[in-house]
Amino acid sequence: MSKTFKLLVICALMLSFTGSAFADEFADRLKERKYRNALLAGCEDIKIKDPDTALIFGLLPGGGSFYTRELGLAIVDFILYPVGSFLWDGALASNRANKMNKEETIFNCEMDGHKL
Repeated sequence: MSKTFKLLVICALMLSFTGSAFADEFADRLKERKYRNALLAGCEDIKIKDPDTALIFGLLPGGGSFYTRELGLAIVDFILYPVGSFLWDGALASNRANKMNKEETIFNCEMDGHKL
């Protein structure tokens, strides 16, 4: 009974992670489509965070995450900095800055009354 229960728990965890990955991918595709539609509708491409600045700040301990308002990740990066968090923080921060810019563009376009 114990082995069966453990196997069920492992399967449930695997399925939950897979489902959330598919949902995230779907949400990203939807957001990308809305972003393209916003640009085609003539909405302004808003830049609230610069991806290059986020990448440069990512070389500092937790700097890129602080810049993109990911405080929890910034603290973890600051703690893990000697281990090599500078290898991933810049890239993650740059991607997050791009995502924030797209979200802001979509939001402002929808607030202007455009249907995306």
